[in-house]
Amino acid sequence: MIGTIGLAEVARARGEDELASQRYRAAMPLTHRTLARADPWLLLLAGAFLSAHALMGRADDPAAPGVAGAVRDLVLGDQRSRYVQADRPVLGAALVGVAAWRAATAPDDLACLDMLAVAEAMQSRQDFPALDRRVHWARAVEQFGPDAVGDARVRARALPREAVVPRALDLLRAVPDTH
Repeated sequence: MIGTIGLAEVARARGEDELASQRYRAAMPLTHRTLARADPWLLLLAGAFLSAHALMGRADDPAAPGVAGAVRDLVLGDQRSRYVQADRPVLGAALVGVAAWRAATAPDDLACLDMLAVAEAMQSRQDFPALDRRVHWARAVEQFGPDAVGDARVRARALPREAVVPRALDLLRAVPDTH
């Protein structure tokens, strides 16, 4: 899985977006087959998948709504009570992905800024270039303006430590179910 994601990121860096997308999609079934439900790698992969597709201008990939829904279901628990228990940086990485995807597919939804700010407060993992918050903040400033971005960051920084995860869960609950 990690090797496939790495190859996807290399293809993305080279501008080979179709190949990158194919490699990300190829990693998804592998993850579902081989990882236990409590393994956080699925959330990292989902965050990277969504972020990379948003960065490539491919947020409309047919798999993206299902990936975003899987993040929500895995974090919040779906009807079968299956969920992933993840630490803050891993949950933050998944939030980065959902935020990037929402910014691309629901461009008027300011909640994506709050997701990105909460991910930053969680010190989200940035194992893959697609998860680099600096890139997403730069895009957010272009899309929403510096005031909206600054306000979201201030709100997240003002959260007490014990309120950060509940805020992340509330933001995920608000993501429409599209899968």
